[in-house]
Amino acid sequence: RMGEAAVNAARAVGYVGAGTVEFMVDATDDATEDSPFYFMEMNTRLQVEHPVTEMVTGLDLVDLQLRVAAGQPLPFSQNDVICTGHALEARIYAENPGAGFLPGSGKIKHLREPTLENVRVDTGIVEGDSVTVHYDPMISKLVVHGQNREHALKLMKAALAEYQVAGLATNIEFCRACVEHHAFAKGGVDTSFISKYEGELLGVERGTEVDANIAAVAMVADTLAQCPTKVGMPFGFRTHGTTFRNANFEISADDGSPSKTVSVHGQISQNFDDKSVLHMDVTTSDITVRVEAQMSGDDRIKILINGIPTYVTYVRLDDDIYLFNGSHGGLLMPNLSYKVKEIIDRFDGSATGSSGAYTAPMPGKIIKVMVKEGEQVKEGQTMVIMEAMKMEHVIKANKDGVVESVSVQVDDFVDDSQVLCALEE
Repeated sequence: RMGEAAVNAARAVGYVGAGTVEFMVDATDDATEDSPFYFMEMNTRLQVEHPVTEMVTGLDLVDLQLRVAAGQPLPFSQNDVICTGHALEARIYAENPGAGFLPGSGKIKHLREPTLENVRVDTGIVEGDSVTVHYDPMISKLVVHGQNREHALKLMKAALAEYQVAGLATNIEFCRACVEHHAFAKGGVDTSFISKYEGELLGVERGTEVDANIAAVAMVADTLAQCPTKVGMPFGFRTHGTTFRNANFEISADDGSPSKTVSVHGQISQNFDDKSVLHMDVTTSDITVRVEAQMSGDDRIKILINGIPTYVTYVRLDDDIYLFNGSHGGLLMPNLSYKVKEIIDRFDGSATGSSGAYTAPMPGKIIKVMVKEGEQVKEGQTMVIMEAMKMEHVIKANKDGVVESVSVQVDDFVDDSQVLCALEE
């Protein structure tokens, strides 16, 4: 019925070409084939979801669009179009789901796309490219084609588990949480899905034991990253005995959950019969984690955490370690990726900035500056308005005070966390 309505709408206005008609389905009760639906809009072009149609029909819609635009007839009839299987598409975005899906930007420092059969990645992004504030922050369209919905969901889970992006926040973990959710797997999801299950989809609190496991793996990865070769003795290791190391790691997951600081005490030894194996006892928060790690090539580590096996890929970028848990580690490390930063105490007397400073929530352009130095402001008063990713972000005073400094002016482009203005303490 919906397809027929779309064709009738195009015929009514004499439309020729590829187009997309959108409808809203009344889901007051569970949606069925008999549920009422309503016209919403028509776009006179292909939309971002068109690969789903291509996967189930085997047609190249872009090629057909160009042929029709050139005045050529379609080389088939409607009865020739046969749909097979089930397709799903996930839009991989540079955004932070845990912060209201705030769009992000930055350089993609590491990128590894899934290579599974019946999985398609449509993208124009390569490692080293930057996602800027000037365009939509979509990184790619990840599309899978299965024999049925259940098979397609399994493929999507596996593809998301293989997808690795480091350097900026993404929605990969959120997409994984969606396709693994029982309500999504059942089908018939409506527009209240995220708000209804927000607590299960966004930033689930990690337990102390999980953080201990992550910190232990991070220390192993950091130790291996210092090896002159993938299987040689790490720098600083003794030829005999045990090496000890203490560190403070700030751990953040790619699901928007709050970051945590974990103090780690490691005791490391190496299997001298097999120089690619490290043994480590890591203690944090009164929990001791015993880890055995072995390099498997391509920065992939085979790890036993308290005797339970898992595989983790690590990437070290500057001072950060990114951990990608591609083997669905369950309770060991339930999320797909983690950013681990070692916190180093510095006692150099350098200023850390005023606690009265107001910073940019993301890169963007300043469109209004509504205060000046020395001005008295009230709590809730708007001080700066910036534009980023087609949205306005209003910076308001969180208390009464006097403006100490204004660091930007209209039309300035600012980076994430750049100071915009400050109030006197």
